[in-house]
Amino acid sequence: MKITAKQNNVKLVVNVGTHPTITDTKNGQRMAAFSACSIEPDPETGLTRRKWYTTICWGNLAEVAKNHLTKGKRVVIFGNIVVRKWHDKKGNIREREQLIATNIVLLNTGRTPVNTIAA
Repeated sequence: MKITAKQNNVKLVVNVGTHPTITDTKNGQRMAAFSACSIEPDPETGLTRRKWYTTICWGNLAEVAKNHLTKGKRVVIFGNIVVRKWHDKKGNIREREQLIATNIVLLNTGRTPVNTIAA
C-alpha cells in the first residue's frame, strides 16, 4: 500500500470494535490492529453517523493495547489519520483510511480517564 495523504494530529473518542490482533513485521516490529468506531455529527443532515477506522499501534503501545483493549471498550485515541491508495487486481483505485495511534487513554463508563497508554 502507498501512503498518499496525511492529516494533522487527531484526538478521537471511539469504541473498540474488535480485540487487537498482534503481528510482527519482517523487520521485527510489533504491530497491533483493531477496528474503532467514532460517532460524529453529519454536517449535511445534522444526524449522527458512525465512522469506522482500522487502527494501528506500533511497538510497546501495540503490546499494551493487546492486553488492555477489548471489544466495546471506550477510549480516546491520539494519532494521525492516513489515507492509503492502491490499485486492485482489476486496476481500480482503492482507498482506505487508517488511524495510526500514538497514545491511548482508557475511559470508564462515565468518560473519566482511567489510565493512559503511551508509546
